[in-house]
Amino acid sequence: MKSVLLICGIVMLCTVASSSVALGAEVSVPGDYATIGEALSAVPDGSVISVAPGQYVENLVIGKPVTIRGSEDGQTALSPARWQEPTISLADGVTGVSIERLRIVDGYAERGVSLTGTASAAVSGCVFVGNFIHVRVSDSASLVISDCEFGEYYESAVEVENIASVATSRSSFASVAGTVTVTITEDAVAEFDACSFQGLGSLSPDLRDKAVWANGWNGTGKTELTFKNSSITGYFIGLLAQQAGFFTVENCHMEHCFSPVEVWNQPTGRTRVLIIGNTIIGSTEPILLGGRVEQIEISNNVITEAPDRGIIVITALSGRGTDQIFIGQITGSGNVIQAARPLYPPEKSGFWPKDFVR
Repeated sequence: MKSVLLICGIVMLCTVASSSVALGAEVSVPGDYATIGEALSAVPDGSVISVAPGQYVENLVIGKPVTIRGSEDGQTALSPARWQEPTISLADGVTGVSIERLRIVDGYAERGVSLTGTASAAVSGCVFVGNFIHVRVSDSASLVISDCEFGEYYESAVEVENIASVATSRSSFASVAGTVTVTITEDAVAEFDACSFQGLGSLSPDLRDKAVWANGWNGTGKTELTFKNSSITGYFIGLLAQQAGFFTVENCHMEHCFSPVEVWNQPTGRTRVLIIGNTIIGSTEPILLGGRVEQIEISNNVITEAPDRGIIVITALSGRGTDQIFIGQITGSGNVIQAARPLYPPEKSGFWPKDFVR
């Protein structure tokens, strides 16, 4: 009887040990495996692949829940071996993936990180430089980004499309002339919290850089952009919402942009636009509204150093096309506007709600 119990105990211990390894294997590159790809192929689900400092030239297709973690000094760099493919992509349906502390660089013809299908992942502490598109999330995939740095790109830093979703926090973005740093299209959802966007520092229309463009023109009006506790400096256009449906700008700081906030032609019956508690400094057209917006709340914003107008609504007298004339209702109160003409049309026109400006 004792020998039977002993054998059962040994079997149980082996089973537990085996499960522990399978669910929590930790391997190193190049210590245990020569390449990241080799490690990915070999390790079980739930493993951590620690990658030493150095330059790695690989295209990774992640097909299981794993963590790929670069060195603490941020000197683990990954660039593509095949330039026509994403540097890192996830197989459809894969979840539980974490990409940490990598420098994802020089994917000059493709994406740095690509998620499609129903894949989901988290990217944290990474630096992106020199990719055609740093990150693209499409279909119904989802991505959480935190503490990342998005540098020079060729087309855009982040693209979110279809019904995908991206939540970004504590990350920084740099502009490239004539581009849109972040694009949200169709019925995609994006949120930015505690992020910073640094433009080129010129108000010249020749540069035409935009920080974030929510463009739901080919969706069903469910595109959603939430931008809060963040900053935009030196862009030609900061936030542009067209057919976006749901658009919130809250507690943000925007400085020296030609037009920090523009809202145009939201979908009928689906509009929710909130512009609340923001500070806008030194901008030519601080808030611009045109087309069909239906209902918008603008409250407790501070606009200073505006050279001419503060909040601008396109009317029949603006000299623009009839499709750009504002149609909708504006609510709100408690705004502080320091400009030669705080409101257009003027406050005395009766267009604005009571106590809109204090």
